[in-house]
Amino acid sequence: MLTEKNIQIPIYDFKVEVCVFSDVKEAREKYSEYMEDGFLACTLEHRGCSKCKLIIPCNDYPSVVHELEHVKNLVWKAKGYKPQEDNDEPDAYLMGWLFEQVDKIIRKHLATQC
Repeated sequence: MLTEKNIQIPIYDFKVEVCVFSDVKEAREKYSEYMEDGFLACTLEHRGCSKCKLIIPCNDYPSVVHELEHVKNLVWKAKGYKPQEDNDEPDAYLMGWLFEQVDKIIRKHLATQC
């Protein structure tokens, strides 16, 4: 089962197209041009626009957090922001917000499986 939902990051005007999957084979079949064998998740940059695609499993939070780090970096790249060594608060706030939004999608995905 696949769940697809978009997240709009208002303050940065950036869109994340989220796909949560239960079965990696189904995800690889649908997203074969993006997911190689051996990949459990991926984040894809849409060059030239303020958006990306996030393809993640519903049951592997370490992979989710790993991919959200890539999403955060793509947001900064799109906005021309350079993270600061002495102040990582913007990074921490964005990561927390992204995780909260994606977790809601994962929980809804899991609830529809029961």
